[in-house]
This record gives sequence, C-alpha cells and structure tokens, in this order.
Amino acid sequence: MVNRQKNLLPAFESAEMRTLAESLRYYSGNPDVKWESIKGLENAKRLLKEAVVMPIKYPKYFTGLLSPWKGILLFGPPGTGKDCLSYCCCSCSPDV
Repeated sequence: MVNRQKNLLPAFESAEMRTLAESLRYYSGNPDVKWESIKGLENAKRLLKEAVVMPIKYPKYFTGLLSPWKGILLFGPPGTGKDCLSYCCCSCSPDV
C-alpha cells in the first residue's frame, strides 16, 4: 500500500524554489521531541519553558506585569541544539 500525502505546497516558478520549500517542510508534523531527550543546555531549556511553555499552560498567571515575552532569539554556531529546542517547544504546546 502506498501512503500518498496531499501536496500542500503552492505552485512555484522554478524547480529550485520548489526544492527549497520541500526541504523546509521536513518536520511538517508533530516533531515529538521531549525535554528529557535534549542533553545539557539546562539554562536554555529553563528559559524556554519560562518564556513559551508556561504562558501557554497557565495563561491566567501571565497577565499585567507578568506578561509573556514578545520573542526569543536562539543564536549560536551550527550543531548547538537550536532546532532541537524549538522542536521541543512545538511538541510541548498543542496550539502551535
């Protein structure tokens, strides 16, 4: 049996743009990354939980002066776990 996915990408002018769009779509489902599967990066994990996960789970505590952060910048050289941290945030919050 062949599993056929519905193509959700729009028509592109060039094959190059289509290839780029397909490569960016590689995690289009639930990334299923847990906090326990990321070793190290304890400070980054703690800050992301405070900035992303906690306001989604407990919105009534993040009003007024305790409003959630406006954004987060993950920076660093390749291979330091930035994508893993963002996938973990996505898998922890069902609304994202």
